[in-house]
Amino acid sequence: LSISDKVEVDMLGLSDAHLQAALGVKEISGVQSTAEEILRTIHTQKELIEGEEELPKSLRTKSSLSSFLSGSTPAGVEVDPRIVAAAAALSRTKACRCSRWRCEFGPVWGWLVETKAKWDELEGRIEAALARNSTMADAPMLDNLLQELRSSSVVSKKLSAELKKRIQSIASAAIAKDDSDEEEEQGRMCRQCGRYPVSFQLIPCKHECMCRACVRQSLGSQEAFDMLLEKRAHVILPGGAPICCPECEQAAMVIVLSE
Repeated sequence: LSISDKVEVDMLGLSDAHLQAALGVKEISGVQSTAEEILRTIHTQKELIEGEEELPKSLRTKSSLSSFLSGSTPAGVEVDPRIVAAAAALSRTKACRCSRWRCEFGPVWGWLVETKAKWDELEGRIEAALARNSTMADAPMLDNLLQELRSSSVVSKKLSAELKKRIQSIASAAIAKDDSDEEEEQGRMCRQCGRYPVSFQLIPCKHECMCRACVRQSLGSQEAFDMLLEKRAHVILPGGAPICCPECEQAAMVIVLSE
């Protein structure tokens, strides 16, 4: 490769015999076939990633692709370890315009490197999002990250599971809050009729549990009810018609406007 640009001849396109003659080295053999096998290997790995081939045959995890790019053969990947090591070593060579092999090798290897960088960036954003305390406002962002992870070629079962768990946790908390708000709202409705908001507290039990309509009916007259609204309290005299708390059934002595 280093000689090709100097002499403007694609040295990897020469046969072993021509290379032996050109370089004066008799031990050279299998150079062209090895170079072609390297190309086939990286093309295959690129296609397996793009086709989302199942693990462990494909390099669809950060660790397996990182190992491959460093020259190590990941477990389960059916490639010659010597070819992987040679590909990693040759990736460190300079671009060579006169070598058809290097011109084809460069973009494919570059795609693998760029894919690994994209996976790193995506998983970094996911890990940062999971490191924060999440609220309901974060649900769309977390869902987008999950969809982005699913649509990418990378397989990260741990992060996928953690995202799903976080989203479900937020959803459960939101449902619980809605239920709590609903219960609280229901708790503020009249305990006697259940139709209108609570407006009055009964003494001595101190339950706020009756609406205007029910108190008006219990007092028996509009005049008494108007006086209650004006004074904001009504004392139930001994011997008068009893008014019992619908919450605890204790007889009330005083009705207080609580609005």
